[in-house]
Amino acid sequence: MTPRHSFTIPKLIAPYPVLIHPGRAAAHRLLVEWKARYGLTAEPGQEEAVYDFSGLVASIYPLGDDAERLAHTAQSTHFTEVLDDHFIERPIRDGQLHIATDHALRMVEITEDPFAEITEDIPLYHALADLCRRMVTLAGWEQLERWASGMWGFSFGVLVEMAYTTTRTLPGAAAYGPLRERTTGFYPWFNDQMIGFVAGRHIPAEVLAQPAVRTMRKLSSKIIGYYNDISAFNAEPQPEQAMALPAVLARAHNCSLQDGLEQAAEHWYDLVAELTIATDRAGHSENEHIRFLGLASRHMVAGFVHWGDNLTQRYASTDSNRWTDTQHDEVVYRQ
Repeated sequence: MTPRHSFTIPKLIAPYPVLIHPGRAAAHRLLVEWKARYGLTAEPGQEEAVYDFSGLVASIYPLGDDAERLAHTAQSTHFTEVLDDHFIERPIRDGQLHIATDHALRMVEITEDPFAEITEDIPLYHALADLCRRMVTLAGWEQLERWASGMWGFSFGVLVEMAYTTTRTLPGAAAYGPLRERTTGFYPWFNDQMIGFVAGRHIPAEVLAQPAVRTMRKLSSKIIGYYNDISAFNAEPQPEQAMALPAVLARAHNCSLQDGLEQAAEHWYDLVAELTIATDRAGHSENEHIRFLGLASRHMVAGFVHWGDNLTQRYASTDSNRWTDTQHDEVVYRQ
């Protein structure tokens, strides 16, 4: 398997310990079964061997011991991968904006009322309804409401991204930061959306709204999003037009894409340093939930880097990535 391009990708190292959730093996089995049940891939076991989404969630959400909640999160992560790569990005790149918009809005609608009848013969819609219904069973309606709110934020970011993609422009460096926070698939799940959910901990809304927690949310989302941008850059079909930090910085500073990669890596390390300071402060908070979120934020970042470097082949080549996988096309473009 060979990359599309030959840029030198800077090494990104997270200075935090990596832990693995004890329910990883069970989550893997339940994820493969769930994929097969909803027909989300022709070869569930083979795809999981390439992507390892169960390894991803076990690495980024290691706190807790409930395998069922971890499996639900792995299933949710796979759902977002299919939604983002195939139901949104692919039609956008084909100039079919209305298709991407329709799917994004329909998904949000399902999260808001997952027990309503779904008349469309689109497996991903039914898979999402299943995730939402089981979330209510596992953690209650408030948990689902938080996830639905996160899905709105994610969908908003994706729809804003469309405006740039369709006009073949890129946002400025300042605008790209808050946009990337929302277009990473982790936006719907930070803090109690999934960190608390997996750990079996209910984090009050008044805690999630505090500036210290918002800062950790923003930094973690950017660090994870930028790791993707940098590490996957050789897989981009048109790197100079890529909605990715290296291309944004190269255009903003009128430099080469390789220089953009180096600048992106420097910025990534600056954000990690900021997160270290923010989580150190959280660790000294009188509020136990903030202390927990500080620790969880470090594990989330460290786990994602561990997954990207050691567990997944998702961005390794053009043979097994989102740009060449056509298995969902017939459903995505169905009118």
